[in-house]
Amino acid sequence: MARKKIQMKRIDNTTTQQVTFSKRRKCIFKKALELSTFCEAEIELIVFRSTRKLFDYASPRCIFLLFCCSEQKQANHCNLNEFFRIN
Repeated sequence: MARKKIQMKRIDNTTTQQVTFSKRRKCIFKKALELSTFCEAEIELIVFRSTRKLFDYASPRCIFLLFCCSEQKQANHCNLNEFFRIN
């Protein structure tokens, strides 16, 4: 039996909105971890809440890449091809 399609609309009740956000954030982070693990993908996921809270996920190699890029004196010269070996 197929699931019923939900209508996409803003949730007005703040408590319901917070619960929904928390559940969906956990799910999307779990999916990012699965994709990173199963497919050897490099993933950086950043979520900003309207309350200005930051939630993020990064696969280990992405953390290394971000660290190396931030260490360079000019970030706009960071060569991503070098890290990912893209031709």
